[in-house]
Amino acid sequence: MVNPMPESIPAVCLRFLILWLFLSVSAVNAATISVKTDRDPVLQNESFMILFESEGSLDDDPDFAPLEQDFQILSRQNSTNMSIMNGRISNAHTWQLMVLARRIGRLTIPSISFGKDTSPATSITVESAPGPGTQQAATQGVFLEVEVDTPQPYVQAQAIYKVRLFLSVAVSNATLTEPEVPGAAAVIQKLGEDSRYQTSRNGKRYDVIERSYAIFPQTSGSMNVEPVVFQAQMASRSGFFSNPFDSGGRNIFVQSERVTMDVQPIPSGFSGSNWLPATGVELSESWSEEPSQFTVGQPITRTLTLSADSQTASQLPEMPDWDLPTLRQYPDMPSLNDQVTSTGIIGHRTERLAIIPNQPGEYVIPAITLPWWNTQTRQQEYARLPERRIVVLPTAQDSLSETPKAAAPVPAASPSPADPGAAPGSAPDYWRWLSLILSILWLSTLLLWWYATRKRAQVTPQPTSDSLRQVTRELQQACRDNDAVRARMLLLQWGRYMWPENPPSGTTAIADRCSPELAAAIRELNVALYARDSHDWNGEALLRLVEEQPRRSPASPTVTG
Repeated sequence: MVNPMPESIPAVCLRFLILWLFLSVSAVNAATISVKTDRDPVLQNESFMILFESEGSLDDDPDFAPLEQDFQILSRQNSTNMSIMNGRISNAHTWQLMVLARRIGRLTIPSISFGKDTSPATSITVESAPGPGTQQAATQGVFLEVEVDTPQPYVQAQAIYKVRLFLSVAVSNATLTEPEVPGAAAVIQKLGEDSRYQTSRNGKRYDVIERSYAIFPQTSGSMNVEPVVFQAQMASRSGFFSNPFDSGGRNIFVQSERVTMDVQPIPSGFSGSNWLPATGVELSESWSEEPSQFTVGQPITRTLTLSADSQTASQLPEMPDWDLPTLRQYPDMPSLNDQVTSTGIIGHRTERLAIIPNQPGEYVIPAITLPWWNTQTRQQEYARLPERRIVVLPTAQDSLSETPKAAAPVPAASPSPADPGAAPGSAPDYWRWLSLILSILWLSTLLLWWYATRKRAQVTPQPTSDSLRQVTRELQQACRDNDAVRARMLLLQWGRYMWPENPPSGTTAIADRCSPELAAAIRELNVALYARDSHDWNGEALLRLVEEQPRRSPASPTVTG
């Protein structure tokens, strides 16, 4: 039996050397991460610093998302320091996070991932702070107040949210965050410019900046408006925001209280099909000409304006359709406009309708009645326009054709010898020639009017295939974006291009001309926008059905005569 030869001493040393080098490199590359805070405990609504420090090479950048559960990150900074000592290279990384605690108690600062490397978890105590205007104002000279005018608003109704910033010290580099509602459960819009004034609290003088917002909750139930945060630096000189470019002194961070609102659903006492909560609604009309008398073939424009206090224009419903075969209608795109005031928003919806009668007679344009909910009296009210009776007259040419034929002229009697003024070329001949000349001039005017009308008809532009394709593409994109307001406006354009010879007056009229499936998708769009049981709209069905709708070739330019 032959024993294996033992390894030589140099080979063994080489193995140990390789192992030692591997362990040394691993020790150098391994990252150690430490976590600490600038103080403990801290007060509620008081910012503090969390520092993450590492030695060695990190696997990846940090993911601070787990911190968001109990802390609001106000700012973050990071730095890297590389040093060489005794031939050894070391990398030090530091992350400084300025945060606010979301609640009181003993809170955990969770472990943070740096790729495969992780920081240790730690904790901090957050204690309840005295109310605004006491210790917080005494120590920092800054505090916030927030309030809402309607703690129990109706869904889609306006609530006014006000933020007041109190300052007894000069600050620089100041910022104030906007109010937010989690989950995009509300539409928030700033109202006008900030107001500034002075007041006293607990015997101390403060400069006040007041900012107002209109909040429109989109779902019923409990809803939180998250705190707003004010961040600044203490200015080195006195004055009200005296030098915004001053580097300043110590940092100041304060935040407001969270506001909880109990959003009420649509009340059972509301009978309208389109939910419209407001403090006041007005419906008015105007005409391009006095509408008591129309003429066949001559257009006249009716303008309807719906205005609502404490409501946005996008929430206002479209006017009811009416249909009289003898009065052709050509609606224009509705105009939506929001008037922003210091007390809220006033929405305006304007619809213009060109009316062209095609038969003489007497007709009735029906009345308009729009139910709405008064959020102050908590009762249903109505905006109304009375019915309008109009008389349509025939054209001058039609009137002429209906005039009875004149009797045959009676030969003039021979002039009497006793009447010396009745000679040829006297008064009877003069009036006969004058009447003939006036008749010729009148017929010439009528022919010129007919020729001008014919020329206008020859050059009347009609929708082109390109315009139809363009509006179809825009409509499809609005469906993909689930943008119900834009989809409805583009649907009206699409309908006018599809039926240029008889444009539909609204989405209901478009649905009546489409397949049952497309009509159902259009009704679903209207429900999402205006109906009482409104909900989020998904444009997938309308997108698919519009793509399947057969495209009509735009009509050739109209030529009359």
